[in-house]
Amino acid sequence: RIGADPLYTVVCEDSINGIRGAHRAQMKPIMVIDRLSPTEETDRLCFATCKDLFEVKELIKKENK
Repeated sequence: RIGADPLYTVVCEDSINGIRGAHRAQMKPIMVIDRLSPTEETDRLCFATCKDLFEVKELIKKENK
């Protein structure tokens, strides 16, 4: 709906359903750990797992170099 190319879209999520949806949409899901810990499934589906949004920011900076 927003017109973003899924291959270049990062999705930050803390729920397994959000991770699944982003993965199915061929986006790059990043799990931000909140109440749920990563599982084997999230490890398989995620581009990365981060402890907080500061870590996500650093990851994106690193990937864009």
